[in-house]
Amino acid sequence: MFERLHHMQLVMPPGQEATARDFYAGVLGMTEIDKPPVLAARGGAWFRADSVELHLGVEDDFRAARKGHPGILVNDLDEVVDRLRTSGQPTEWEATSRASAGYTRTTRSATASSSSSRSREATACGAAR
Repeated sequence: MFERLHHMQLVMPPGQEATARDFYAGVLGMTEIDKPPVLAARGGAWFRADSVELHLGVEDDFRAARKGHPGILVNDLDEVVDRLRTSGQPTEWEATSRASAGYTRTTRSATASSSSSRSREATACGAAR
């Protein structure tokens, strides 16, 4: 019945499209894709890389999710970590006990730039070596 996940919707504060572009396109190398005009008027941005598609929508009363995050399987985790570190993004390797499912995980956390700042988290997983 299900084939694959089409996209993941994430939220961001108003006016942060340039920051999103800098990170998702600039650091991660994703391609920004056009939103339908009726949705583009609302702000936000959509990005794609291979079969991964992220939609970033704007919320006026943005509050970063405390636990929710995309978990993206990558074929070269070291390259992703290098890109993050080169751009000044903090990364943290998870404890090896989490790697027992056959994957090594890294977490990138950042502080949201809004009056109600909280930590945002994204997880990238690569096949264990």
